[in-house]
Amino acid sequence: MEKLFEHTLQRQIADQTTREVERDKKLDEQSNKIDVLEGKVAELTAALKSAIFAPPTSNTNNNNSNNINSGVLLHAQNNGGNMTVNINPWGRELYFSAQTLEATFAESETLQRYSHIGFEARADPEEAAPYVQEALMSLVKRVHQDPQERNVYLNPKRTDQVLIYDEVTWIVLPLVEAIRSLFDRVSRRIHKVTSPTGTERQKLSPAVAESAPWLPIMYDERREKHIAQARPSMAAHLENMTPGRVLSTPPPVKHVASQPREEIIPEKQQVQKKVPSPPFAATNAVSLLRATKSKKGESKADYARRLFEGAKEQDPGRILTKLWEAQEDGCLTKAETIFVRELVAEHDASTLT
Repeated sequence: MEKLFEHTLQRQIADQTTREVERDKKLDEQSNKIDVLEGKVAELTAALKSAIFAPPTSNTNNNNSNNINSGVLLHAQNNGGNMTVNINPWGRELYFSAQTLEATFAESETLQRYSHIGFEARADPEEAAPYVQEALMSLVKRVHQDPQERNVYLNPKRTDQVLIYDEVTWIVLPLVEAIRSLFDRVSRRIHKVTSPTGTERQKLSPAVAESAPWLPIMYDERREKHIAQARPSMAAHLENMTPGRVLSTPPPVKHVASQPREEIIPEKQQVQKKVPSPPFAATNAVSLLRATKSKKGESKADYARRLFEGAKEQDPGRILTKLWEAQEDGCLTKAETIFVRELVAEHDASTLT
């Protein structure tokens, strides 16, 4: 009996030891994953800081070494000096006035049509969808005209991630989550401005005062679809918003007459040196789209695969972002614009499932 008890006790101790070893192994694996993620966040933060923040000048004080993490930017001014800007932390309620909402409608042909369509169309989530998209994106862009509100930037390496500034430092967030936060806050502000019990509504024209209150309602009806459809346009906006961004328009070709040919050096004797490829611009995306002819009976997914194969070195999301940017800038024909919108919508739907 004593031997049986001793054997059982030893077996329990061995099982407990095995479980502890497995637990320690899992903890080590999780710790390694955390270290890798922290390294990636640090790398992304450093990359965006180098693109976003201006280096300190000789006139800065000793506290400027903490400016980046505390959300202070140095913006160059036309007179050659610098202007210090304190960034508002991410997540605060957005502010725009009734005049801003009125100006957004006045400067958009799409929203002008929306303010004159009938009640049934305004209350139809499907028919109101393009107007809701136009209003939300236009107001986000207007809010970001204030440098203090530029607390979100696109990851230069991944179009599905952004870097946001909270009250302590810059952290990584999926692009979809950033769109959800921005759209939710814009929607709440529209509701507040157009509320019958508020004073802001009285400053709106009758057409805007009657149509704008439907925007938050229709947004809530198809919230996730609006967020998914806004991915390419929001990515293009955030990319364009980066301070110091060099426009990726290819330079004109210069024809130089009768230049002497360079001596041809055998490949083995050449110094192997990687030359960085030029940035992928909207013009490149348009050329790729027109070079990839659609086949009869071909699905959008099959066409997208062939389109991406035409630029394998590019991220598919960046290709679609540049195509969306091109159609927003009026660089595509009407048929191409419709095709690109359908292509992006199907691609976004497939990535969300």
